[in-house]
Formats: sequence, structure tokens, C-alpha cells
Amino acid sequence: MQKSLVSFNLHHTINGSQDLKTEFNKLFDYFLFMVQAVGIDIVDMGRFQKAVEKWGQRFTHRILTEKEIKYCRRKATGVQSMAVRFAAKEALIKCLPPQEKIAFPWHDAEILSGKGGKPAISLHGRVAQLLRDKQVLVSLSHSENSAVAVIILQ
Repeated sequence: MQKSLVSFNLHHTINGSQDLKTEFNKLFDYFLFMVQAVGIDIVDMGRFQKAVEKWGQRFTHRILTEKEIKYCRRKATGVQSMAVRFAAKEALIKCLPPQEKIAFPWHDAEILSGKGGKPAISLHGRVAQLLRDKQVLVSLSHSENSAVAVIILQ
């Protein structure tokens, strides 16, 4: 209902019947209220590759779920896919209250490929309970040199 009200007011503003600055401020306040936390993380691909080479499955199985590992291994850019999922989990940690960052349960957050390849996040256990009233948005990107992820809590 709130979204409809905002759209209606902007439509009237564009047609000149209301003050544009006032409506922009209302819209800004609406979106500002919606975003409760933003986390971003970037992973250096060289360092991540070295960790995978040094620690192998011990490392990957600690930070990724079995479903994530299977998905990444099917891709030509498997290590990059693993790194970007790790970055997403690190970005999620940055959105949590300080007491929840300690001993983060890595498998409580699972980065999946949704419709059309759009990334999605599935939460389990303690993290799901903590964020039960929040919408969690995720954006991922990677190259040969780095992987970056952004998490937004609404």
C-alpha cells in the first residue's frame, strides 16, 4: 500500500500539482527506512586460490555448503564462483550485530542460483532466526582477479 501511495504522489508531482522537493524527500525517507543494513566484501582471487590449494576440501567444506560446492564445480569458473559466495557470506556478516559476528555459522547462509541465474540467498539455523523479519538481497560479481558481493537487509 505504501508503494502505491509513493507512486501516486510522484505521478502528481511530475504533472506539476505538488512540490517536487517534498515528494522526493518523502520517497528518500521511505527507501532509507527500508534499508536496514548494507554489507560489501571483495575477495582477491589470488589469495583465495592459494587458500584452496593449501587447505583443499577442509577449507571449501568449512565455508560452503555441499550444494554450493557441487554448483561451483560444474562451472568453468569454479574457484571464482566459490570466492564470490565466500564474499557474499562475509558481506552478510558485516550486516549482523557485533555479538552475532563471532563464530558465524558458515553453512547457515547458502548462496544459490535463482531464476535466470539471479543470485539468491537461503538462510538456515541461527542466521535464519535472527533475520526472519528481514528481506535479504544479494548481488555478486567476479573477474579473474577479484570477487565482490553486496548484501542489503530490508
